[in-house]
Amino acid sequence: DIADYGGGYGALARKINHYSPGAKIELIDPFSAKPSETSNIKTVAELKGPYDVVIAQDVLEHLEDPIKTACEMIEHLKKGGHLIFANCFYPVIKCHLPQTFYLRHSFPIIMKAAGLKFVGCISGAEHALVFLKESENINYKKLSGFANFFKKYHKPIDLLIRLMIFFEKIGKANFFKK
Repeated sequence: DIADYGGGYGALARKINHYSPGAKIELIDPFSAKPSETSNIKTVAELKGPYDVVIAQDVLEHLEDPIKTACEMIEHLKKGGHLIFANCFYPVIKCHLPQTFYLRHSFPIIMKAAGLKFVGCISGAEHALVFLKESENINYKKLSGFANFFKKYHKPIDLLIRLMIFFEKIGKANFFKK
């Protein structure tokens, strides 16, 4: 079972259906007019689950509380299931909410605190982060602590990360390579 969270008119759901015709897909979008449904694509207003895969493409950067929504997705994901977040926490268009920009570097760390293991990126779409749900338990206190820390200190953390990337590029440091 696959959930396309915030799937709008169903372009991604239809593409998944094309390449995996037997997949059962739920398109979750409370604000969308119903796209044309097929026998295995259903439009619903909220997550029902449990799902094997949840995909959220260009969703979280538009929400007031993206971590709460991410946790809802995690709760509806089966243990051993995968969550794919493709987000842009940068001010590239006006509808990206500034209160989400702290997540541009901290999102994988916060998702780890939520019990997810970072698996990697999707080739050709490096902003699409793939996570594996290893645990049924979400430590909300720990998660909230991480999120609040990064919200409060995101500007110096962003600067530090940009400096680390710069020094790595000019060959003066080795922060990210093993």
